[in-house]
Amino acid sequence: MSQCVAITKTGAGCSRIVKDGGNLCFQHKQTQPAPTPKAQPAPKAQPAPKAQPAPTPAKAKAQPQSSGSYGKKVKILKPNCLPDKYVWVVGKGCFEKLQTQSQPVPPPVPPPVPKPVCTERTYIDVKENAFVKKLDCRDLPLAQVRFILGPCVFYEFELGNRKLYLFGEVHAKVSRDSHRMLPRGVNRYNSLSFQAFVHSLATQNPTKTYDFMFENGYFNFILEDVRRKDRLISPIMNQITEEFRNCIDPAQRRNCTYKNLRTHYVDFRRIFWKRHSSGDLLPKEIRERINKFLTTPGKVLKQINAINDQRIRKSFVDFFIDFVANRPVDAGSEAVAIMDVYAMARILRDFDSKKKNGVSSFQGTAQNVIYYSGANHTETFVRFLTDYLKLKPKAVRGEFNEFSCRSFIDMDDLTKIGLA
Repeated sequence: MSQCVAITKTGAGCSRIVKDGGNLCFQHKQTQPAPTPKAQPAPKAQPAPKAQPAPTPAKAKAQPQSSGSYGKKVKILKPNCLPDKYVWVVGKGCFEKLQTQSQPVPPPVPPPVPKPVCTERTYIDVKENAFVKKLDCRDLPLAQVRFILGPCVFYEFELGNRKLYLFGEVHAKVSRDSHRMLPRGVNRYNSLSFQAFVHSLATQNPTKTYDFMFENGYFNFILEDVRRKDRLISPIMNQITEEFRNCIDPAQRRNCTYKNLRTHYVDFRRIFWKRHSSGDLLPKEIRERINKFLTTPGKVLKQINAINDQRIRKSFVDFFIDFVANRPVDAGSEAVAIMDVYAMARILRDFDSKKKNGVSSFQGTAQNVIYYSGANHTETFVRFLTDYLKLKPKAVRGEFNEFSCRSFIDMDDLTKIGLA
């Protein structure tokens, strides 16, 4: 049976499969003897024909392996006969194909679980709770990351050739909602604190340049706050400061290890509060202050005038005039508008591509902006982009209000977002 020769039942008789030049053929069994042909009369003698050259003998075709009462081939089969699927039928003198029962379809094999990767520990604020302290990876493959600790809301926008990735948090000195993290599946191998996420983003995409702008003042003021431990904004903000301390201070930028990450300070309130009292501003005060920023030469107007697109620049000015007029309490609360007018202008501005001033200067347009701030600041920026520039977000994650904003965000699949 090793040569795949078998006989299978066909109707009342049997057939066998034989080889013919590499093909498999049926030969029907002859159940009755073939009739003997009648004798024909001998033909009359004819004159001998002239001698002809002998013809070249034709190549003999391969003949089926037939014997006994089997007749001619009737059908060519594909050479896929398997002897172990046939059984000998006693009394019939032939093989019949086994009727096998259908086998159950095995369940699909789940995709392999990626090997956990956690290259090194990151800086975790001493005031973090015990569960969050265990989520201390500094670098993970971005395709493996699902949760980012710190923000509760995320928006992605495209503005011309710029990509804007806006994150917002609710400030707190101790991480909240850790009791909700474990049921959602937060663990060390799918979660990163925000500063570790930015680190992974920069190191895994070395050909992209990112502009990282976050809510903190000039580095010297931050360092004083960290030392005093009395004006901490949030653990994530402190961790960002610790991770990027050599990138945010212009005097230390030559020591920044991220060659494709430009880190900006955008919280102008620290400079403002150094000259004025800090805290909330009355509606009259916030209107006067913003109008002065929009019209008087200085650090803020310098950022605004560097917005090359006239339509965007005009919409920007109109937005803040309306903001302090229609929502003065929101604009004056913690001097929100003081930071927003500077931060948003710096994000939207263009830097002089010809300017060269060592490592402390920036050149060209910020094409990949990562903005991390309190959720109120993020929502202000979103209102400007949607209501005044008529843009629609390409992606949204999380939800913001003062009662539902959590200390982590489920990003789902980062590969669906331009960040990864």
